[in-house]
Amino acid sequence: MSITVEQVFDEIAKGMASDPTAASKIGGVFHFIVGGKSWTVDAKNGSGSVKQGAPASADCTITVADPDFIALMTGKANGQNLFMQGKLKMKGNMGLAMKLDKIPKSGGASRASAPSPSPPASSSSGGGFRAAAVFDELSKRISTDPSLVQSVGAIYQFDISKGGQSQSWNVDLKNGKGSVSQGKNEKADCTLTVGDDEFVGMMTGKMNSQQLFMQGKLKIKGNMGLAMKLNKLQAPKSAL
Repeated sequence: MSITVEQVFDEIAKGMASDPTAASKIGGVFHFIVGGKSWTVDAKNGSGSVKQGAPASADCTITVADPDFIALMTGKANGQNLFMQGKLKMKGNMGLAMKLDKIPKSGGASRASAPSPSPPASSSSGGGFRAAAVFDELSKRISTDPSLVQSVGAIYQFDISKGGQSQSWNVDLKNGKGSVSQGKNEKADCTLTVGDDEFVGMMTGKMNSQQLFMQGKLKIKGNMGLAMKLNKLQAPKSAL
């Protein structure tokens, strides 16, 4: 029998009851709008509480469909991917959304998941940049999957920095069959500036792009909406 939204919140309530320090660790009131219904998770006042209904004042409001919420809270879905796909919307203190994993739950709603492996450093023309391995893999994917051009329809420029050095790559998913090459592209629809390690973490799913953006470690210029399609470019874990 599959778990329900009500059961997830019940497990959260049990988890908070068993860990009275949870509220002090999180320090926020969450308003979850799941499938059109409101729930409040108070991880700010007293020892915390969970109840159905909207709070008088919320620090962070999260809107998501029933199945996506269940998958998120049980570790079967990645919050970053849901956000990038437009399946999860956030309002208010975005930094609190980064603490969702700290919301305690009893054993019935485990978030256990295997960590994503990191790609090895590339020995190609990337000049020691770990990002080179990701772009090499992406180039192979584009050559075998022409649908990426149709589904994305944009040119990205990635300005990657490492140890005082910087290199640029451009990913053309707009013209012909698509391509990946080093260098800048004046016709880029979206330019992203990020550190080498952060880029690799983001593209392998180990780091949250929204969190990097909020921390100032990821800068976006141009068509911001295209940044929401970055999940389509993530490197397959099996290939790294």
